[in-house]
Amino acid sequence: MPRRGVGDAGSRPPRVGFTSIVGTLSDLSAVIDGWDRATALFGGLPPPRVLPHPGETGRPLGEPTDLRVAVVEHPAGISGALARTLRTYVARIATSRVDVDPGYWLEPAARVARSAVNPPVPKWTTLWNEERQAVVRGFPRPRLPVSVAGAHGAESLKQPTRVLLLDTGDLRAVRQEIFLLGQSDRPDDPPPDWHGHGTSLGDVIRLRAPKAIVTALRIYEPEARYCASATLLAALTWALHHFAGADVVCVAQRAVITEPHASHVEVLERILGHAVAHKLTAPIVVCAAGNSPGGRELMALPAIMPGVVTARAIGWSGNVLPYNCRLPRDQRVDIVDAYGGEESDPIGVTADPGHGAVRMVGSSYAAALVTGALAAG
Repeated sequence: MPRRGVGDAGSRPPRVGFTSIVGTLSDLSAVIDGWDRATALFGGLPPPRVLPHPGETGRPLGEPTDLRVAVVEHPAGISGALARTLRTYVARIATSRVDVDPGYWLEPAARVARSAVNPPVPKWTTLWNEERQAVVRGFPRPRLPVSVAGAHGAESLKQPTRVLLLDTGDLRAVRQEIFLLGQSDRPDDPPPDWHGHGTSLGDVIRLRAPKAIVTALRIYEPEARYCASATLLAALTWALHHFAGADVVCVAQRAVITEPHASHVEVLERILGHAVAHKLTAPIVVCAAGNSPGGRELMALPAIMPGVVTARAIGWSGNVLPYNCRLPRDQRVDIVDAYGGEESDPIGVTADPGHGAVRMVGSSYAAALVTGALAAG
């Protein structure tokens, strides 16, 4: 059943941290030039890398006023402190607005490096937990609160329902496109799923809703372990537009953000809020609560955004699992509980001999199951 609640504070960062800096090319260059001084308190960190545009092989090209994204990779546990330090620094040197934001991250189970020459495209195979497959297939369609965009039409979605999955890709999607702000050094077209995470989510959706039309937006570079905040939020904005053709949108990433990223979030909140207020036809956005060891981290964007429904993982006996992220203090979130698999009793495994295996455990799979249940009608 859907719930709304208030949670406690608590945090534990991923093993590797990433921080995004969004601003003009001239301001990013100034930040990089003064990097040692800006990060002296952290004992010296590698300078940020400006994500390349097509055709760039060295120093970034373009006009000084071009809006660009730079990403810092750093040790775990310093994202919040680094972001605050950099915000103070850029406020003194920047000529226009610069946003500093702990980046989005995902840690796929498959982390085998690809060969530099003709890497084999993975062919992910999902092996279901036979004792749990029927339970997953029979998961009931949840009733959505009226505060969720598109909820008024959830029980009458046209069939076959169109599902759009934002993740690492989906090998078995009817259509898959790349949605990136930068470009890989080795463009891959058509874009495969190099990680397996997205394909495993798509398989859960198809298990619950066999007739659903699942398409995918791959928002990960081939070898990336994270998705930049600007990429995910821009992709979600695109997914809400009618030309994306989605009835239900599944988002299984969690943002590690200390403050709202107003320049990206404002548009999303307006779209979702307008749809709720006027009961407009809009895609239902299903987000994952996020995972953290012992549940010490907080839910974050986009799961805490008004107008979305957030899937929280429960065990096979209906208990809320401890790996779910907690609700932020004084934050209200529309929550639906769904099976997410347990460490010793997963939903299944998605594997490829050359790329490793993805254990199907986590709130991502709860989000996929809720998506499938809504799409099945």
